[in-house]
Amino acid sequence: MATSQGHIYFPINFQQARLLLIADVTTDPIEIKAAGRQCLPEVELVITADLQQADTYLKEWLDTSRTLPKLILLELTEDRKQWLEELKSSTSPYHNLPLIVLGGSTDKAEIREAYELGCSAYLVKSAEGSHWFQTFGSLRRYWWETVLLPG
Repeated sequence: MATSQGHIYFPINFQQARLLLIADVTTDPIEIKAAGRQCLPEVELVITADLQQADTYLKEWLDTSRTLPKLILLELTEDRKQWLEELKSSTSPYHNLPLIVLGGSTDKAEIREAYELGCSAYLVKSAEGSHWFQTFGSLRRYWWETVLLPG
């Protein structure tokens, strides 16, 4: 445990840290990468919009004994719900990875469904302009500096 500006955080979370972002990259990917570099400079950010590519990354990292991501951030769409449920099933080698759903709704039924499918948390993205700096800042404060992530 360490402190920075009076705030306690866990440096171990940043060792070999990787974040897998699965999102519809409708905004400029350069903006997403810039937000990631500014808010989480210690973390390797891997971005894909494609579930097959996400599966390929995860399988490759597992098969080559490379470090799995400490977090998965998933922009949830209808076609990604089954993938989320399969990833979080008890037979999946990835079921213990924290998976945060990035949603655009505060609808209780949608949020409940995301949790029932297995997400670790539901993060509402800002409707105002670019939300990536706010999203990565929120992830850093809670997931990287407050809780201990799986190793």
